[in-house]
Amino acid sequence: PQWNMDGCHNVWIVKPAGKSRGRGIQCFNDYRDIVKYTQIREAVAEDRYIVQKYIETALIVRRRKFDIRQWVLVTDWNPLTIYFYDTCYVRFCASDYSLEDLSVYSHLSNNSIAKHSDEFKSKDVSDGNMWDLPTFRRHLADTRGAEGDAAWDARIKPAMINAVNPKP
Repeated sequence: PQWNMDGCHNVWIVKPAGKSRGRGIQCFNDYRDIVKYTQIREAVAEDRYIVQKYIETALIVRRRKFDIRQWVLVTDWNPLTIYFYDTCYVRFCASDYSLEDLSVYSHLSNNSIAKHSDEFKSKDVSDGNMWDLPTFRRHLADTRGAEGDAAWDARIKPAMINAVNPKP
């Protein structure tokens, strides 16, 4: 187990395997609720689900959880050939991060979900709940000094590249 990421609130994220844009995703901290949620929906929609441990100790920016959206181009599978676009963007959740509130607005950064929140496009983060890469890098430098300034090139981008093209 990755104890430094898992936390102690026993939060799990349940994702329908065949849906996109955050539809049907929920967070739970009780296995009975997970079973009930998946059984009800499976009987209706015949969905399959992915259930995984939620990273409870996420990096938070201005009290919000976020994700990094990175474009890649795969031109061949054998040998695997991937081009990594030079820039990306950051999407923020509509509400402040809390493990006491498992609302989708606090834990999903999908705009198709967040746009239904009263806090969507709040000025706490930015209009539109998104940052470009230079804004994110500036934030890292402003809040974490030299370590934050170097974090993108030294840690974050290499980890993303490794996620799509792991070294043997």
